[in-house]
Amino acid sequence: MANLRNLGREMVKAKNPELHKSLFGSTASIFGQLILEKRMSKGISQDDLALMANTTQKTISRVEGGNSNVTMDTYDKLFDALNISPEERGQAFLKKTERGNEVIVGANPIYSHSY
Repeated sequence: MANLRNLGREMVKAKNPELHKSLFGSTASIFGQLILEKRMSKGISQDDLALMANTTQKTISRVEGGNSNVTMDTYDKLFDALNISPEERGQAFLKKTERGNEVIVGANPIYSHSY
């Protein structure tokens, strides 16, 4: 199933790079920024978060950088480790829609990006 999903991503990327960025890049960016903000607000290092989520520091770096080749399983481990609720995840998407490209967690803007 994962191979089929990856094939679909690659087909979209090859035929329409802008659509690929819109579909996959935005989610990765929003989740990455949300995880970065939560980690920083809790004073947790990437190494410590990697231990908490049973992953590697390199993976944390990729996630926080908005890499779109991250599995939902990895995001779930990080959300659990940082106690990020489904509501907070949804809020990050809603705030992005409301404010353009600025993702908000709680009352603190994380970053403002142009996509």
